[in-house]
Amino acid sequence: MLRKITSIDFQSNNNTSQCVLIRVDFNVPVENDIVSDDYRILKSLPTIQYCLDEGAKIVLMSHRGRPKGKIDNNLSLMPAGERLAQLLEMPIKFSHDCISEDAIDVSRNLKSGEIHLLENLRFYDEEVSNDTLFASKLAQHGSIYLNDAFGTAHREHASNAGITKYFTTKGMGLLTEKEMEFLSENISDSEGPVSLVIGGAKIDTKINVIKHFFDIADNILIGGAMANTFLAANKYDMGKSLVQKDEKNVTTKEELNTLATMSAQDAAGLQGGAMQKDDGEAVSAMGARTDANDTYINGVKVVGVSSLPKNSIEQITVINGGVPARYGDATGMIINITTRGISNRYFG
Repeated sequence: MLRKITSIDFQSNNNTSQCVLIRVDFNVPVENDIVSDDYRILKSLPTIQYCLDEGAKIVLMSHRGRPKGKIDNNLSLMPAGERLAQLLEMPIKFSHDCISEDAIDVSRNLKSGEIHLLENLRFYDEEVSNDTLFASKLAQHGSIYLNDAFGTAHREHASNAGITKYFTTKGMGLLTEKEMEFLSENISDSEGPVSLVIGGAKIDTKINVIKHFFDIADNILIGGAMANTFLAANKYDMGKSLVQKDEKNVTTKEELNTLATMSAQDAAGLQGGAMQKDDGEAVSAMGARTDANDTYINGVKVVGVSSLPKNSIEQITVINGGVPARYGDATGMIINITTRGISNRYFG
């Protein structure tokens, strides 16, 4: 069980500062070696600053992109380290190999209040495969473990899962704590209908979340490239659009279709990304229609519309690239459903 950061003593028994290893999410966009959007770095600052105020030594680890186990300088974390140094107005030590002896020595020799950033974890395939030896080497960087990468915490990777068994003291950062409290309070204390909007590329990493919400949410809206997989399962030609076709995912789709049939809720698929023919010619989306009872977009019923209270819908707008488009031309969609007094925007 991960503890709250405020319950952790960052001083050792001999009153010296301990080294805290923090899993952060520095998967940020970079243009010309400069971070173009530092939102995720900014969100990590409260946890980092808290540890600094407690006198701890800090080692940060993260992934960036999908280098697939190969060193790719275009996916280095060095620009993120430079941006962090600017924000904190202090130098940041950087190691080009996250598990080398040199990197571990840097962590062991840190002084109180110093920060050490490790290079992209995914330069090693062992991170994604949750390799035990890799996790044990990462664990040598600190005596306390914190996970503050809420957006990737669901992945069974070495820096999230395998590493935890090597620490007696382990907890969650302030961002993760805030997210968990928000989700817990809003789900348990919600007085009105609950809608889950979920997207991404791979369905197999979201399957448990979707299954969990079948008995909680009134509506489940599935968007992004993940929706393409559902459309493909329903025999739609997706052309060159991203579709997960592995064997594991086939089982996932069948399981979800069964759940949808058994459940009182339905899954609504919102297509993300333009469909392309093999010759590269763009194909328009399948369009939207409304019959006597239901509203369909791309041939899939949108339960977020049909299940709203009668006469509550004022307008449904499909937006393509930020510009309102006719339903039949909407290929990459943002769907805005405006009810009386409420506006809910769904991203496809």
